[in-house]
Amino acid sequence: MIEKMQRFIKKAYIRDVFILFAISRLLIFGVGELAYNVFPKYDRPARYRTVTINKGYADVLLLPVRPTEFTLFSVEHWNRFDSLWYEDIAVNGYDETPIKKKHPQANWNFFPLYPMLLRLISYIAPMRLGGIIMSNIFLYAALAILYRFIEKRYSSNIAERTVFYTLIAPANFYFSVVYSESLFLFLMVLGFYLAYEKRFIWASVVTALAAITRIPGFLLFFVVAYKYLETRGINLYRPKLTDLKRLDWTVGALGLTPVPLLVFLYHLKTLSGDFLAPFHEQMLWGRTTTFPLWPIIRYILDPYFTTATGWDLGIFSFTITVVALTSLVIGWKRIDKVMLAFAFGLLLLPLASANIYFAGMVRYALVVFPLYLIWAQWGEKSHIFSQALTMYLLGTSTFYLIAFMTNFRFVA
Repeated sequence: MIEKMQRFIKKAYIRDVFILFAISRLLIFGVGELAYNVFPKYDRPARYRTVTINKGYADVLLLPVRPTEFTLFSVEHWNRFDSLWYEDIAVNGYDETPIKKKHPQANWNFFPLYPMLLRLISYIAPMRLGGIIMSNIFLYAALAILYRFIEKRYSSNIAERTVFYTLIAPANFYFSVVYSESLFLFLMVLGFYLAYEKRFIWASVVTALAAITRIPGFLLFFVVAYKYLETRGINLYRPKLTDLKRLDWTVGALGLTPVPLLVFLYHLKTLSGDFLAPFHEQMLWGRTTTFPLWPIIRYILDPYFTTATGWDLGIFSFTITVVALTSLVIGWKRIDKVMLAFAFGLLLLPLASANIYFAGMVRYALVVFPLYLIWAQWGEKSHIFSQALTMYLLGTSTFYLIAFMTNFRFVA
């Protein structure tokens, strides 16, 4: 047992990945706490004090003067926006009210796996602290698997660059707070790793879990199914009835992947009267179905800085979305067609429900790991590109971190 544990630790611990992870998280929490203490908050009026200057006076912003006046690290500083929804589900479960009646925003569009894990970890640690620890564990696990996955198919240098870009991507702090981003990234990367290693039973289990973590989780099913059929030697472009003989009982595992999602939807039907409550509630929250590229076209025709409700910072959201999509279009030869289709799906699916704005797109783009793989290959070829991209990512991620700590809604 001890030997197995030692082998597991040796396999899971990757020095360069751990160093990048540790340094980036220390910077995230350090800069975040500094921003929380120094900058005024969006939802609170700034406080001033009167200072005498020679024979006059001036009103200056009230800031901490000495380190003793700082509020040191507190989990409360990092618990905001969707974190409160996940916490409420973990403690109280899903809302019970008929969806057809007028009701306040319900929590049905938050999928259950993350709050379930949050509830479990609350038995051994305070929920908010435990949630932060859990998110960071999933983040490191995702990075370690991503490194192994890419190292095997490209090189260790490409793998390390991919991990680096993942850790400095805009709004990457969501990986380390009480949000489902790190869990979702972990399941996505693990699903790819298992599918490419032809371990389809376990890949099916991961797919089932991904489907109850976030709405785009169902895309992993197509990845696993494609790799399975490819492994069985079935021509996916010219299928034949005789191909059925090449299938084995693994198909049953793939067929069962929707079961957890169906159970979740049935549970919400008993509470809301609507089997598709998560999707219909999204529309009540302001999202709708539209042409995926419409938010981009609309922004070009009518650019805006921010929305009236403050939920979208247009110039940043537009730039990050266009950079991501353009990178996939230009770099399509750098990754295989499965990863390419998957990456486009992760970007276009939320855009198709974004109405006319980009609300949440910066956060949704975080888990598109094939994008970081393309950047890693470009960065290896061009030192100038690597430096420019690093400055761009660090600048935007720092900006979004400060905005998050000061309660600006466009980062939610």
